[in-house]
Amino acid sequence: TDALAAVQESKADMVIGGIVATEDRKEKMDFSMVYTTNTQDILITGRANIKTLDDLQYCKIGVLKNTPAAVYCAEEYGEDNIRLFDDMRELLMNLSSFRVDCVVIDRDLAEYIVYNTSVSYLCDYCVEDYQIGVAKGNSALKDVINEVLGELIADGTINGIIDTYYHGYFS
Repeated sequence: TDALAAVQESKADMVIGGIVATEDRKEKMDFSMVYTTNTQDILITGRANIKTLDDLQYCKIGVLKNTPAAVYCAEEYGEDNIRLFDDMRELLMNLSSFRVDCVVIDRDLAEYIVYNTSVSYLCDYCVEDYQIGVAKGNSALKDVINEVLGELIADGTINGIIDTYYHGYFS
């Protein structure tokens, strides 16, 4: 994404928010300690004939471009089964119009969609660790970030922020 590239090109000091340290990203940048985890869920329409994760090998799976979910799904089910989308609106429109059989998205958004539409929850797909990305070799900044994150995790501030601004966003 643009934010990741900005850090890699020294146009920004860090990238925060839903950042997962994939193997590819670890080659290009360094990462803080894990500050929270997130679950990716699989959503289906009532018309999809999907009962288990094994059934996904025969499906068109919708995911957002440049996300760990896109990487995981391509590795697990093959790139021919993956449909990449630029934004969430496009992804969900393709699910509701049956152009894809299922989508893999963040848990909180998945819960909101299931509650407010006819889309169904199939199962958890994977759990991701969220970290802050910094330029490769910038250990001074990474050390400061880790120190501050440690304090914010210990006193409950991180969980409070996540509960208020992330989990509560779709309520």
